[in-house]
Amino acid sequence: MIALAAVIISFTAVMVNQSLVEAGNEKTGDLRARLGNAHNTLTNMMIEQDKDIPLFMSYVDEKTNTLVVGIDEKASGSPEEYKAKLAAMFGENLRLRIVIGHFEET
Repeated sequence: MIALAAVIISFTAVMVNQSLVEAGNEKTGDLRARLGNAHNTLTNMMIEQDKDIPLFMSYVDEKTNTLVVGIDEKASGSPEEYKAKLAAMFGENLRLRIVIGHFEET
């Protein structure tokens, strides 16, 4: 049996836009739906092995209403570059946390 473990190294960036302050005006259900839709989009990108953003994981942290996105440590772009691409895809007012790492078979 092969188990996969995420190894997260070096860079963790949290992108919080000022409009998040206004997010309290949004219904929590709407925000969670948008986070879920963004996660589903990223999951499909991983399945299709989209090379534009070299993903290794994605999940929604429901405690902080944050989309957590894992970028492969061997990616050619910078974390800021991928953060900008994700913000363009999902909107500036969605909280993102970028982690750099890889999966390791154990």
